[in-house]
Amino acid sequence: MKILSRKKKEKPPRNGQGTGMRPTEIRHKYVMAKAKMLSRILNLRPPVDVNKLLQFQQVRLEFILDLCEPTVVKCGDDHIILLPPYEKDEEIRWVATKKFAHVYLGHFEIYPVQRIIFGSVIETLSDAELEILDREARVFASELLMPEDLVKKLVSYPVSDDQIRTLEQYFGLAAEIVLDRITELNPVSPVHC
Repeated sequence: MKILSRKKKEKPPRNGQGTGMRPTEIRHKYVMAKAKMLSRILNLRPPVDVNKLLQFQQVRLEFILDLCEPTVVKCGDDHIILLPPYEKDEEIRWVATKKFAHVYLGHFEIYPVQRIIFGSVIETLSDAELEILDREARVFASELLMPEDLVKKLVSYPVSDDQIRTLEQYFGLAAEIVLDRITELNPVSPVHC
């Protein structure tokens, strides 16, 4: 007679040290599914209210005057998104959502991301591995802020300047971000601007 025992599922460490896993590829389907699920849970509609996302995950957003690059800091169980001051809401919406994605996708719990020890930044992932995590955050933010199904319904090709301006206002994002999303979803169709 065989006795099967279940291994106890290990929980990710609560101290943010990561599991020792390393990102090897963008988890595109997983990230898209997570964005769609969150959108349904929060009943999000464009333009997405970033504060609603932050409140859902209990993430703080702070603006720091001397900050050069946006970043996420984890202190204990708390996450804080630190942003330099931006002039436009659409910039804040895009950058804050990308940084939120790192928190929501569990990058701090799964991977050994940067650490600050005695005031020095210790890189624990390679540039290529960090790029994978950044691409996941971008995929997540794109789907959350500009859902694929909705973009495909709203866009007619070739895309005109007027259409880009309309989509900018509708999604509350900069033209560059809207164009990137349209090109990502249909790279062979012309975009005329």
